[in-house]
Amino acid sequence: MINLTSRWTWVSYTPGASGKLICNVIQQSKDFDNWYNVSTDKLKNYSAKVMPSKLHLHLQKEIQNDYKLFWYTRELPYTRGDNLKVNEVNKLIRSHNKKLINKRIVTPWTKPYYPDWFAGSIVQIVNDKDSIEFLKQRRDQLFYKWVSKNKVKCLRYNSDYMNKSHVKFFKSFDDAPSPYVKYNNKQDYWDQEFYNNVEVTKFKRKIKHQNLLCVIKLSDIINDNQNKIIKNLETELKITVDRTRAKIIFDSWQQQNKKFF
Repeated sequence: MINLTSRWTWVSYTPGASGKLICNVIQQSKDFDNWYNVSTDKLKNYSAKVMPSKLHLHLQKEIQNDYKLFWYTRELPYTRGDNLKVNEVNKLIRSHNKKLINKRIVTPWTKPYYPDWFAGSIVQIVNDKDSIEFLKQRRDQLFYKWVSKNKVKCLRYNSDYMNKSHVKFFKSFDDAPSPYVKYNNKQDYWDQEFYNNVEVTKFKRKIKHQNLLCVIKLSDIINDNQNKIIKNLETELKITVDRTRAKIIFDSWQQQNKKFF
């Protein structure tokens, strides 16, 4: 049986580890479908807009695709779509994403496991030891807001902090956890949300999966090793990346996150 996900690529990473940056860079190859259409002369301003220096705005501003992929979820704690069969997935793609058939697309994936129906390629970002402190600080700024001494608002589950295009979609499902969580203290919070969080620990090392093609160290992103990352993507995905556009995107990411370096 044909599997219509065979030309898909998932960038697999811990939330906060810049997976959408890598999605964005991959799209600078003509082999992949684009999430947006912006000319090179306007790309610097566009990149600054979708990677704002004020990180509490990041979830609202970051790049999004317009694919109708509501039938599965890419992050925990949601499980929608995990147990679909290949024939069910094919039917959903034909019904809702007909224009994507036979196209190479790239999308993010942050769960620490992969559904059996996925037949595409995987690009993994590894949380190597030199990147852990950066990831911890960045996640704190992107995803959490302390509202009292022992109460945290999880911004990923709060529609007030989402991209406007996602709010209606988010509210159409009833499986979202409460955005508020209580902890005994900040160390308790870090233990649960970071040090012992499977979303983080799973990606501390290279995953074992037959579809894994490419591995990128988060520290290489932090240290701005653009050529190394692009060459790795080009070799493993068999693509050619527009390096002028990729540099603009990488430089904008560096500007956004320089406070953590």
